Amino acid sequence: SLPKAGGSIGNYRIIDELGRGGMAIVFRAERADGEYEQQVALKWMLESHANLASAELFLRERQALASLNHPNIARLLDGGRTAEGRPWFVMELVEGLPIDRHCVDNGLPLAHRLELFAQVCAAVAFAHARGLIHRDIKPSNVLVDRESQVKLLDFGIARLLGEEDELGACAHTPGFASPEQKLGHTLTVASDIYQLGRLLGAMVHERTEQSATTFDASKSSTLPSEKFKRLPVDLRAIIAKACAEEPSARYATVDSLTSDIRSLVERRPVSAQPRRARYLATRYLQRHPVAVGASVLALLTIAIGSALFTVRLQHERDKATYQAKVATSGLDFLREDLLAAADPGAVPGRELSVREALDLASNAVDARFADKPVERG
Repeated sequence: SLPKAGGSIGNYRIIDELGRGGMAIVFRAERADGEYEQQVALKWMLESHANLASAELFLRERQALASLNHPNIARLLDGGRTAEGRPWFVMELVEGLPIDRHCVDNGLPLAHRLELFAQVCAAVAFAHARGLIHRDIKPSNVLVDRESQVKLLDFGIARLLGEEDELGACAHTPGFASPEQKLGHTLTVASDIYQLGRLLGAMVHERTEQSATTFDASKSSTLPSEKFKRLPVDLRAIIAKACAEEPSARYATVDSLTSDIRSLVERRPVSAQPRRARYLATRYLQRHPVAVGASVLALLTIAIGSALFTVRLQHERDKATYQAKVATSGLDFLREDLLAAADPGAVPGRELSVREALDLASNAVDARFADKPVERG
């Protein structure tokens, strides 16, 4: 029978119900043996699933939690069986909200949401490194506690990599299950990566109640909703790659997905985008605005200085050319007018005085320098 508030299971007393799924129910409970005070989450298999297959899944979840010691995974604290042989186990009690509601209710900026998502990725990568696929990553299985610490829950349908599995083959959550999971195919880490992409989409969505339905309504491997067009282009590309229809088109590992999230936060190029020169240059400018600004200013200063120097140099050159031209005109006047007038051959049998030579030469000034006032002066 279903435990009730005040009832005992092992060394624990039931306080109230925290929630239930298709196969099990989770109670808030407390230590009842007087050794020490502690509130916990106690998981109990529902009566309707008290069969051999369900019991095996339940025990497999308990064993999975026993092997996962990570700050972002809810810890297994205790476990046992009732006198009737019904298995149960106790986990740390996580007081918090589902991750998508936490983001929306607290109005978190995008950078903070991505930091929380990175914590989820760390937990999933830790499980993968120990050969476990979660298979049910969704907002209700990822809580955020009062210290903004993510806790991944419910390994109820988790399985070992490479393990043939008929027990949880058909179990999945609409809106978050990968295409191959819906078809009952053997799953790899790519299925969890798909669900992480869906989770990320739910976390950055404006309204939590629309997250799953928005995803279900879309068959595209690019973006789940028109509303996602408001997101940064790199974030849209990351979600699209994680949620690609074909497993081979997704990120190869959770670490590679996390790396792109870090790159997004740090404004570095992400692997989900084509490596075009314009894109790379834009991300570089965004990362180093002060340095780039200073470099541009320095280049402008050099360019302006060079231009001013060139103009000044040209002016000096023009001035020197003009002065040389004036000097040449003066020399031509002296040679062709003044000295020519004093030539004895010009007036045979007579020597001109200096005064007379100057008078004769001055008569030619107006004609020679009619359009040259400087030389004329």
